[in-house]
This record gives sequence, C-alpha cells and structure tokens, in this order.
Amino acid sequence: MDINNATYAWETHEYHFTPKRAEWFTALGVIAGGSILASIVLGNYLFAIFLLLSAAIAIIFALRHPKELRYEINPEGVVAGTTFYPYSTLGSFSLTKGVHGSRLLLISKRFFMPVIVIPLGEEDPYVIRGIIEDFLEEGEHVEPMLFQLAERLGL
Repeated sequence: MDINNATYAWETHEYHFTPKRAEWFTALGVIAGGSILASIVLGNYLFAIFLLLSAAIAIIFALRHPKELRYEINPEGVVAGTTFYPYSTLGSFSLTKGVHGSRLLLISKRFFMPVIVIPLGEEDPYVIRGIIEDFLEEGEHVEPMLFQLAERLGL
C-alpha cells in the first residue's frame, strides 16, 4: 500500500450500547434520591442540584443509542465522524482490547482532551497498527478510568 496516498476508513458505532432494564433505573433513582435527600438534610443545596443534574444526564445517556460514525486514517491525520485530529496535535497511539472490542487510543498534546478513544468495530487491529505506525509512535497507554467505568456500567 502506498502510504503517501493511503486512506483507510471504516464505519462502526461510536460506542457499545447496552439496553438498560428497569432495575438499573430503579437503582439509579434510589441512589440519587438518597444522596439528594442527604445533601438537603445536611444543607448542601448546591451538591443536591449537582446530583439531580448528574442523575438526569445518566438517564439521558442510558437511553441514547449510538450513532454510526465514519472513521478514517489518512496522511494528514485521523478523522472521527466530523472531527479531524491532525498528526501535529497527536503524540502517540496504542491499541487496546476492551470488553466490547478493540480500540485505537490516540494520545493528544491538548491538555483538556489527553486521550481520544476510537472504536475499531470489526476492523483488524494489526492492519490499523500497520497504517498508523507510519505517522505516530506506538506507546503503552491505558484507557481513562472514567471510560472503563462507564463501559462496565453500560453507559
């Protein structure tokens, strides 16, 4: 493959969707409700509002189905949906195997978005490695802890 003109693209869901049962929502409601009530009793109203908003966001994300996105590796950078990550803003990459498949981790030089997680879907990780290693160095990286927790909770 001619790397100078190569573009490798695939489509997959932006994340793995796990349907939630009624028990999941009940548990969230009990935990959030108890925490909100405790915050109000202790006089911490701002924290109670924060907990209420957090529970609402968790419900919205639990019900939201993932979009089918197009991912692309080309000589200028990596494209995830409509977002372009030029190689000049990336430091290194790593491939990981999660509970729901392989993922490409891109380590960004930006402070507020240090790790970009790209699902590979049915794509062969060795093919992806062979293409992207011509543009970035491979390193040993792990997914962010919050990403792993959300995956285990099915969010």
